[in-house]
Amino acid sequence: MSLRIALIGTTLAALAASLAACGGSGTNAGLTRAERNNLDVLAIDQIERKWHDAETHRNLGEMMALWAPDSVWEADQNLTLVGKDQIRKFWVTQVFPAARRQHWFSDTASFRMRTAVRGDKGTLYFECHEIDSKTHKLLAVVGQELDVARVDGHWLITKSIGSSPTLIS
Repeated sequence: MSLRIALIGTTLAALAASLAACGGSGTNAGLTRAERNNLDVLAIDQIERKWHDAETHRNLGEMMALWAPDSVWEADQNLTLVGKDQIRKFWVTQVFPAARRQHWFSDTASFRMRTAVRGDKGTLYFECHEIDSKTHKLLAVVGQELDVARVDGHWLITKSIGSSPTLIS
């Protein structure tokens, strides 16, 4: 995961430097469609990184900053959360306490991610590999299929559907 973060950081730094050299004003006006699309894919991919960072460190503010105000999270077949208040309560009462008991951290292998962009909307799929920080054993694998949208210049989750992917040995 750290190699992917380094590559993303290097790519963003190189792009920012090239825009500054060309007199860019911080907007995407001078970029080609492919360059804008690549920047959007990188920004959407950061949702996964921020999700796992917030979950691992139990940072509620960082986690909630990822969600649009009217977002929906189908956490499993029997639980649908609507709006940030319900989603916040679930993280506080269910996810964070379980993580504290388990002493786990979350990770995603980059090859298990899929990202797509269509204008101001997109999708992101990733798998959360919950790993015990003491034994380094895999505790659980949970998939998240996200619908995202650009809201006030930021990519936010509008809908998330959780799943339990099967690992193949």
